[in-house]
Amino acid sequence: FHIEDNLITYPNPASNQINIQLQNVDCQGKIKILNLLGETVYEDQYWENEIKTIDIGFLNSGTYFIIMNTTDNRLFGCKFVKN
Repeated sequence: FHIEDNLITYPNPASNQINIQLQNVDCQGKIKILNLLGETVYEDQYWENEIKTIDIGFLNSGTYFIIMNTTDNRLFGCKFVKN
């Protein structure tokens, strides 16, 4: 499978919250945050043209991956660092 890189996450690194946005893509889907072991630590819906703000204060410091699977079966991904 191919992961597209249109998923933008800021600020990066982050401490308490991150913002997630799909750039130049109009679709909706499911967002997952995965730890380095591949375990899902957060899951939610993403709506078309949304800037999603997620509270990450509960996460331990480290590197995480964000994966978005859209309703039209496209995959988007990026990583971020939690301070």
